[in-house]
Amino acid sequence: MLLSFSSFSQQNDSIAFLQVSTSLHIDTVESTIQIGEMDYPFIDQDKLQIYYYIRMSDAFRANTSTFLFLEIKKRTNMQFKYKAEYSKRINTSEFQEGRLIDSISIAQTTLQSGNYELILSYMNDSNRVLHQVRTGFQLLRTIPFVTNESINQDTIVASATGIVDLDKTFVSKYTVEQLKKNIKPLLAIADGAEIRFVREVDKYTDVYTLRRFFYNFWQNRNATAPEAAWRAYADKLNYIGKKFGASTTSGHETDRGRIYLMFGEPDIMERQANEKGALPYEVWFYYKVDGRSNVKILFYQSGLMASQMFLLHSTEEDIVVNPSWKQILLENPADNDAKLMHRVFEYFK
Repeated sequence: MLLSFSSFSQQNDSIAFLQVSTSLHIDTVESTIQIGEMDYPFIDQDKLQIYYYIRMSDAFRANTSTFLFLEIKKRTNMQFKYKAEYSKRINTSEFQEGRLIDSISIAQTTLQSGNYELILSYMNDSNRVLHQVRTGFQLLRTIPFVTNESINQDTIVASATGIVDLDKTFVSKYTVEQLKKNIKPLLAIADGAEIRFVREVDKYTDVYTLRRFFYNFWQNRNATAPEAAWRAYADKLNYIGKKFGASTTSGHETDRGRIYLMFGEPDIMERQANEKGALPYEVWFYYKVDGRSNVKILFYQSGLMASQMFLLHSTEEDIVVNPSWKQILLENPADNDAKLMHRVFEYFK
């Protein structure tokens, strides 16, 4: 079940609770409707509706000067630049005792497969946002039929029926333990709702749930050849396992392995193992990668683990920005000649 809670006090007129689901439970005896719980926020191809439940704070009172605005946007670091792929105004008069259950017809939207955020804003009649809550979900849509002799069986099954028969895809050969082993290394490239599932994968024991997640993960990245996408990633895992892994640490669990999975081989790799007055370090530099420019990442060897290097600093806020990197890396960081002595200053100020 995916929940979003307001950080506001319940004394404020605000959004207290937001939940999405793919089902409703109707009790005809008690005349009640409840939104269904989900193991994780995934909306499969056979689902036609997205249900949402909103609960306002105890102080909420319906009035004509406020309303709620619901949007669905692709989850991305540049989300603020893009228009919503779905939006709806909700009048406060629609709430009963501060609660509302409603739905979105997926067929009436242009939503494609991917990771999304449902954004709910509480606004006044001057269009000022008084409070906002977000919750993420993963969506898989039926892919269009493509006439191509090289198209794989997974695509044919999905296109012909509208629903993927997992028993006829590459994931059918994996056991529960194999799936967990394959899913854990996906954290480096997981996005949105996928991150939570990967982190909590050990709690899942149903093979179908694991197969469905694993298939959908790769189908979202390569609709016509999900297995090929997985194989290419598996090759990277094997490479970083040999290059960065150790007897007790898998390659994808290391900092360098994680960055390699995210961005690939750096354009420049500066390694300094015996620079005077500095711990051993590496700088990875990418001219352009993943929509970014001039990405610089600094790893260092602390001395506690002879073969292991740890992420220390970078130019990317979503990776790490460490203002104290000089104090950790250098013996005399305040030395005025440090910039002449250490090549790291060619990349970082």
